[in-house]
Amino acid sequence: MPNNIEEKTDPIIEHNHDESKLGKGQYVFELKNVTKNFKVRFQEINVLKGIDLKVGGGELMVILGPSGSGKSTMLNIMLGLEPPSSGEVIFLGEDVSRAGEDHLADFRKNHVGMIHQQANWIKSLSVLQNVAFPLLLHGVPKHEAMSIAREKLRMINMEAWANFSPTELSSGQQQKISLARSLVTDPHVIIADEP
Repeated sequence: MPNNIEEKTDPIIEHNHDESKLGKGQYVFELKNVTKNFKVRFQEINVLKGIDLKVGGGELMVILGPSGSGKSTMLNIMLGLEPPSSGEVIFLGEDVSRAGEDHLADFRKNHVGMIHQQANWIKSLSVLQNVAFPLLLHGVPKHEAMSIAREKLRMINMEAWANFSPTELSSGQQQKISLARSLVTDPHVIIADEP
């Protein structure tokens, strides 16, 4: 193996299971023997090796690991942003690991709230408009979307910043706004990458 490529260890997954939120044996997410390989120069690097994971409703799960251990890669696979090399990703009983791009976009839009490492703001919109934007994509009337977005901002004590540009806020404030935006559509699951 070349000197500049290190073998990475799999991320550590810690969470508490509470199956009472869904039917017996049902999970929001299931990963079954998921692997992910990347080709670097002429070398294949195995980043994820046979990951099995079950996430039930109402759970809080933390994925820990050193930089480069595959945490973000695993989240991207769960979100359908990149395919696994092998294995299955089951969301609410449906295998989404080989679904088409349109289906995956609908899956993310309708079921998942995302908080990324780097916030993805529409810079020409205010905080309130950015939080309301996912609702507008769902066809919610503008006045109703703004009302719901304002309520989410109130929940996180950020309503006073509603008319500011997100880029005028501190990184901690931006993370709170990202949380409000991820909650606004009442998703089945929220996935946060280094919140």
